[in-house]
Amino acid sequence: MTEGTSLTPPTRKDVTEGMLRAGRGLGNASAMLNHACAERLGLHATDWECVGLLDEARPEALTAGRLAELTGLTTGAITGVIDRLEAKGFVRRVRDPADRRRVNVELQEGSLDAAQPILSGMIGDMVALQAEFPTEDVARFVELLDRAASILRSHALALRRERAPDRGGQASPSS
Repeated sequence: MTEGTSLTPPTRKDVTEGMLRAGRGLGNASAMLNHACAERLGLHATDWECVGLLDEARPEALTAGRLAELTGLTTGAITGVIDRLEAKGFVRRVRDPADRRRVNVELQEGSLDAAQPILSGMIGDMVALQAEFPTEDVARFVELLDRAASILRSHALALRRERAPDRGGQASPSS
């Protein structure tokens, strides 16, 4: 129901608008947390974002090209990110056994241990929050979040592939 104004159940439109608003809020809060974690770990925010993408991809590794695609960085810029993460012990480069020309990027074992003290309070709060809801509801919410993340990622990649107008209003390549 709408907060304190009516006993009428919310409409689908109200719930959809609320979901979109809450999703934007979650995205913004997630970005804030990622930036704060990166700062505490002495990393660039983009470097920490790449750590998150590599963690999400596990047990698979990602190529530098795929990291560049997911972040919107050039392959040259992503090389700098990987170099910095490798120097700090977060990642390692591994030759692809199926194609020796291809290099995969993997998280180092235990590389996320440094983030545990930084994230433990938030994780505890999130565990407590989900405990307020029935398991079936949480399972459906997890499905919703997973599917929403897939939709957002798909649209982000599509936007990067499209031609963007330049400052003069003419279409130009986005790369």
